[in-house]
Amino acid sequence: MIREGGGHVFGKILANSHVRSDRWYRIVRTIMYGRLEDETSFSSVRKLIAYEDYALRLLEDDGFRVAHSYGIVELTPNEEYLLAQEFFENAQTLGHAEVTDDVVDEGMQLVRRLWDAGLAHRDIKPANLLVVEGHLQLIDVSGLEIRPSPWRQAVDLANMMLVMALRSDAERVYRCALSYFIPEDVGEAFAAAKGMAIPTELQRYLKNDPRDLVGEFRALAPPHPPVSIQRWSARRVGLTLMVVVGSAVLAAWSFTIFFTVAD
Repeated sequence: MIREGGGHVFGKILANSHVRSDRWYRIVRTIMYGRLEDETSFSSVRKLIAYEDYALRLLEDDGFRVAHSYGIVELTPNEEYLLAQEFFENAQTLGHAEVTDDVVDEGMQLVRRLWDAGLAHRDIKPANLLVVEGHLQLIDVSGLEIRPSPWRQAVDLANMMLVMALRSDAERVYRCALSYFIPEDVGEAFAAAKGMAIPTELQRYLKNDPRDLVGEFRALAPPHPPVSIQRWSARRVGLTLMVVVGSAVLAAWSFTIFFTVAD
């Protein structure tokens, strides 16, 4: 953080390692579940950080409570960049903050507005939601998707409800959600909320919570057939075969080296 006009500026650094991680994540996800969205990995760190800067500006222009972007700083050409953003003083993540009725309402309203704007955050979890002076603040919008699928929007709703329920209770959150969504929307959301659709951090919180929040929401909402996230395609089959063949070749080579050295 650096001071700016008496306050602080938050600097988020992205490097080529982030691009590689993003690329491998998408490959592994494609092998496990298929291609869930019409998306491609970023070809460079410069494009990755430019997209996050764009996402912040887009959301701010649409009136969402997000950090103001001050622009991009080049640290190492084509290798490392810094995105300067507004820093929120005295903020707490949803994993530690008090979740009042107003915060729950703002969470449901946030998802409703994302739906209406044709957007999806794609990574709603406690660490990406702050409470600043009693109000909800959205951060880390690098995964923002424009014109997402209904499945992706439903997942955003389920994850927001789960995050809110962690610090309150399912019935309270469900009642609030009905102010912005019909019961069938909630039923569909929790029919889709499973596996990799729930961020890892949120899964960890749910595992440590003695309540079965997903089950409680499913009991409150109208029944909905399970939404499968498996998608088969030629790309998925090809990637899977490449990994299997590559692993077999690597294993055979390793055994050959081992027995050669042993002899």
